[in-house]
Amino acid sequence: MAKKAKQTKKTATAQQASTVTTSDTAAAQRPLVLSIAFWGLAALLFITPFFRGLFFAEEQYRALIFAAVLFWLVFFGRWTQRRYKAFEHPLDYLMLGLPAVYIYSAFFAVNTGLAVTEVAKNILYFLAFWVTVRLVRSDKDANQLLKVVYCAAVAVALAGLATATGIIHIKDGFLSGRFYSSFQYPNALASYLMAGFFLGIYFWNSAGRSSARLQEWLPFAKLPEWLAKTNPWPYLFALGNFIVLTVFVGAKSNGGFLVFILILPLFFIFSARTDRIPYFWHLVLTAIPSAPAAFLFIRSVEAKSPEIAWLWVLLGLLVIVGSQALTDWWNRSLGQRFKAYRKAIIASVAGACMLAAVGVGIWVASNESIKSQVLDLTNAKYRIDSITDAFEMFTARPLTGWGGGGWQEAYQAFQNYHFITRQAHGHYAQIGVETGIAGIVLFVALWGVFLWANHRLYHGAKDAGRKALVLVVTVAGAAIGVHASIDFNLSLAALALVLWVLFGITAALSLVKEPVTEAAPRKRKESSYVPLNSTALVTASVAAFIIISFGTTLATASSLAQQGYTKLRSGDINGGIVALQKACAYNPFEGSYHAALAQAYQATGSKDDLSKAVEEAKLAAQMSSYTPARYQLLANLLAAQGKTEDVAKYAEKAVGVAPLDLKQYDFLARTYFSLGYSLLNDDQKDRARVYLEKALEVPSSMEKINNRLTAEEKRLWQGEKLEPTPEMKLNLGAASYLLGKFDQAGGLLDEAVKGIGNDNSKAQAMLWLALVKEKQGKQAEANALVEEAKKLNPDFEQIYDILKGLPVIE
Repeated sequence: MAKKAKQTKKTATAQQASTVTTSDTAAAQRPLVLSIAFWGLAALLFITPFFRGLFFAEEQYRALIFAAVLFWLVFFGRWTQRRYKAFEHPLDYLMLGLPAVYIYSAFFAVNTGLAVTEVAKNILYFLAFWVTVRLVRSDKDANQLLKVVYCAAVAVALAGLATATGIIHIKDGFLSGRFYSSFQYPNALASYLMAGFFLGIYFWNSAGRSSARLQEWLPFAKLPEWLAKTNPWPYLFALGNFIVLTVFVGAKSNGGFLVFILILPLFFIFSARTDRIPYFWHLVLTAIPSAPAAFLFIRSVEAKSPEIAWLWVLLGLLVIVGSQALTDWWNRSLGQRFKAYRKAIIASVAGACMLAAVGVGIWVASNESIKSQVLDLTNAKYRIDSITDAFEMFTARPLTGWGGGGWQEAYQAFQNYHFITRQAHGHYAQIGVETGIAGIVLFVALWGVFLWANHRLYHGAKDAGRKALVLVVTVAGAAIGVHASIDFNLSLAALALVLWVLFGITAALSLVKEPVTEAAPRKRKESSYVPLNSTALVTASVAAFIIISFGTTLATASSLAQQGYTKLRSGDINGGIVALQKACAYNPFEGSYHAALAQAYQATGSKDDLSKAVEEAKLAAQMSSYTPARYQLLANLLAAQGKTEDVAKYAEKAVGVAPLDLKQYDFLARTYFSLGYSLLNDDQKDRARVYLEKALEVPSSMEKINNRLTAEEKRLWQGEKLEPTPEMKLNLGAASYLLGKFDQAGGLLDEAVKGIGNDNSKAQAMLWLALVKEKQGKQAEANALVEEAKKLNPDFEQIYDILKGLPVIE
């Protein structure tokens, strides 16, 4: 009998030794090349926030190259395992659709350079997603990637604190009492930290179940028993959560606060019943020191007291350590003593929180400064109006879209009143503008499949850890996605990468089993041998090579263009031309390169180079057809060639694409006057009259726009109002003089003299006004004005004689 029991025990031990979890199996079977790819993806997620949130194209190109290398490594690693299937989940196909619709819309783009950049960016997103799905083979893998995102969020938050106090320098990292950190945009920072905070709460709660002990970390130290048995992980996550939440509050993002308030209840509702109280307790104990620490830190920084600012952070960290110690004490012994009073304690804490919330509300209501900020809906109005403008653009091109960057390029032509926003304050509205109905349908499908897949994972999960993981992935993704509906946060690729990785984790978890014990996989039978598929590897290698070449070409063009700009600024015109020619060769779609090259050609002063400049300027205008500066440049170059009709056409086009921009009307009035003046010099009075009269009609064009504005639109108008500037009045006054309207000319030129700050322009206005005074028989006043002009520029005496010789059109 004893012998049989012994044999049974031995058999059980052998079976236990031959069983592994899916997590262990995935880790044990992962080839080195896939391990390299996994930590490469982790590095991509951690580093990219520190490259200005990956907002700018040059950083995006380099990230694309890196992602393409990861793609090849993953495909090669899977190829060695004879796993050739590239698409296994519906999200795979939908994600591939994103770069596809951007490539399609690029054929109709109004800015080809921005469209190409958007294609590159969406290929980057797809690669990050695809790599994530293939590398995450277990819950453990998912948690490792999420921990990298969390650590990056803590590091970004610390960078915000450090740059605010001058320890490190991040351009625009702290402005106007708000944290911008490495994202250089507070709302995107808030969205990133909000997702990081949800991850932090999840990891804090999971860490409480860990068997780690502080004595294991410090084996050489003699610690008291209670300290030796302390689990250090919850303390570390609690401290990290405090840092993240403090900077989140200090970013002062109204949209971030709103989304956080909306998403947080969902997190509690769908959390396991046993997790709700710990989550709530941790949130309260973290928020209590974080909110005051954020405001007191910022106040100390603004008072030029960085040491005091860090003291507030240190005090908050001490409070967090104390609150975590209290939590541990409660969990170990105190909770058991008061178990009978559990409901009363919960009710008391909830009541205290409600009273605190009421107190904060009363404080806000009694503080006029805070109340005015809370109730100021101006920013909300701008967002609503930008989305309205985006809808108008969408309806203008529903089937083709405006191409990547279409909003940034053309939004000024669709505004009802002037405000500046290079990105639509609503990512999905911007998607509709750029890609039309195809992009909208695709994004609706993406979110639908993401939420449905997580719904199935959540309700189908038998393991509590898997259920909590699925919940935090859903909540973090929803927080980023909902916030993106009212802001352009996803234009910062570092944040978008986090969202795409969350999509990837969802797809990956749908394809792998829960972490349950399974028999260790046996070796393949000889009959199940699958030969290597060389065609698949060659195809993937070619695709990776094309993407790497694409990214490298764009990155090289950007680098060469920067070199060209630097050479031009230093006076090396020929060197600048050579660099810009190379940039245009590497990326012929970027209009700004061609525009810079046109200006460089113009600077040489050569007649042949002037023709080249015109050709480059025309290319620039074709590639960015809603940029008024392109038409201004082209008009100036054509004027130098003496092509009168084309000069007026392009000056008018500049106003047409930016009808609310005062600078374009200034340029148009100056162009009309210059053409009239030139034609009058050539004794073409009839043609000159046409342009001079057109110059005088410019203010009425502005007045028509002003008359249709509502009182609210006038209040919200940003920038210069559509009113004649002193410089415009100089051109209008000179045109009036040449048309024989001396009284009108006198009034305009008098206002120009009083309003112009530039000495040369002021002197010109004085000369024209002197001519008017002379025509009015006020010779003494005319002489005095000429003398004043000579003081500003001695050469103007000769110019006055030239102007006197001009005929006046009666």
